Amino acid sequence: MIRRELPIFLVVGILTVLIDFLTYRGLIWAQLFGVDIAKGIGFLVGTLFAYFANRFWTFSHKDHAAGSIWRFIVVYSISLVVNVYVNSLLLNWLPSNMPILSDVAIFIEELISTHGAINTDIKRIIGSLFNLDEAVIQIAYIVATVTSATLNFIGMKIFVFKSVNILDQT
Repeated sequence: MIRRELPIFLVVGILTVLIDFLTYRGLIWAQLFGVDIAKGIGFLVGTLFAYFANRFWTFSHKDHAAGSIWRFIVVYSISLVVNVYVNSLLLNWLPSNMPILSDVAIFIEELISTHGAINTDIKRIIGSLFNLDEAVIQIAYIVATVTSATLNFIGMKIFVFKSVNILDQT
């Protein structure tokens, strides 16, 4: 059973992360919310998609299992707290604890500033690719997402969409 569920969960997860990420970055880009609130909203929008996709596709629960929505809310609430906490923790911790990122960013900035012959558009593109702040945001996002996705799969498999034994229903 897990051989079928895990690949589907990964596809749903990738779509969920894409929805989460686009919402998160869109809210920051539009300057509607701060980072933590935007991260939480992105996670919640992805969660709504994940519930229905996992219920109907991954774990094939066509009928509404009693209490599954509340169990899902519990699992995703815990996962939301962990996701936002890990993201926030890494956003604060990484810049001062990843000297290689700082060194690469400084090198690229010096390279760009000393080569006046480089087209300004190319400078902007190269600068954005090696921007320390952007790298930290991406790393924090990925680690937070992988952490919460692991919690989500375990929680949904054993708690939310658990298989019901026919003998237990009598």
